[in-house]
Amino acid sequence: MTVARVAPCDVWEAQVSWVLADVLGREINPTDNFFDVGGDSATALRVIAQLESRYAVGIPVAAFYKDATAAGIASYARAWRREPGLVVTVRGDGDRRPIFALHHVGGDVLPYFALLRSLPDQPSFAIQSPELERLGAAPRTVPTLASLYVSLIRGIQPTGPYALLGWSFGGCLAWECACQLRKAGESVDLLALLEAYVPRGRKAGPFADECEFMDWWYGDYLGVLRRRAVNLRDIEPNERARILAMELASVLPRYAHLPGLPPERARSYLLAPWAHFEAAWAYTPGCYDGPVLLISARDSPQHHAASAQHGWEEYATAIESREVPGTHSSMLRAPQVAAVASALEQYLNASERCGMPAG
Repeated sequence: MTVARVAPCDVWEAQVSWVLADVLGREINPTDNFFDVGGDSATALRVIAQLESRYAVGIPVAAFYKDATAAGIASYARAWRREPGLVVTVRGDGDRRPIFALHHVGGDVLPYFALLRSLPDQPSFAIQSPELERLGAAPRTVPTLASLYVSLIRGIQPTGPYALLGWSFGGCLAWECACQLRKAGESVDLLALLEAYVPRGRKAGPFADECEFMDWWYGDYLGVLRRRAVNLRDIEPNERARILAMELASVLPRYAHLPGLPPERARSYLLAPWAHFEAAWAYTPGCYDGPVLLISARDSPQHHAASAQHGWEEYATAIESREVPGTHSSMLRAPQVAAVASALEQYLNASERCGMPAG
């Protein structure tokens, strides 16, 4: 059966359709849903990068979850202003109270998409870091970041009960957001920590400059720079970002979009973890008086090296622990993410049946 071609209504629909077709390697109509014709979160990032590099427009990731057609994305391009937002709407509809996910140490929220989209009838939002876009003087402590994020959360949902979750460093942010909401007299139905550990002081540094940090994080820790003898200090900053982006994209799928970004944006993205590590190492959690759901990855070396409740038992009295298959980095990817979604869904259903406030 031959699908009839639909003509773009203007130049923006034509340009977006062309980029989508180029990334997906197939013809598409302006009314085709990106995810129905082979797109996923990684290819969405490639589309965003190409639209910025070719046409100097910034499309939010949220556009793909509101209307993932070329026509829908083109509407963002027409109205676009260079004021990137921090809140990504993963799912805007549903009868439940929304879940808010806080970014990991990298600053982006891509790891949450598969999890949040698999929760039925569940509105969900994810908050990314201002460090990714260098939006002014970004806060550099967990409490100040959390204060910013609480204001964003309350802008969407003015009163509780609230549902918060965070993976890795995002768990520290979710914890601090929950503490601040409780201090403001609000209730928290869900505080879910996914492979999150209480920070125990500085693990590296202090770093004299960005080269030192990149050598540690992308070289010593992630092992990417070991593949090639790269002396970062001999390279101009934007060229350094371009080379490192290509190295990362070749070995780690979550960085696949970086080579398509302008070098200065790739550099901001690559340096965002530095600010977040410094914030984590300086953070001491406050005591939290509500229930906590702690989900750990069964095959994570960190899980077996840490206490059974990853240090959070010092700051809370009611922690429910679950184990799921996978490692720290794989638990939010298919097929392991299904077990995380199931654990969250069971907890949400139980709290709804009990009518608890959970905090």
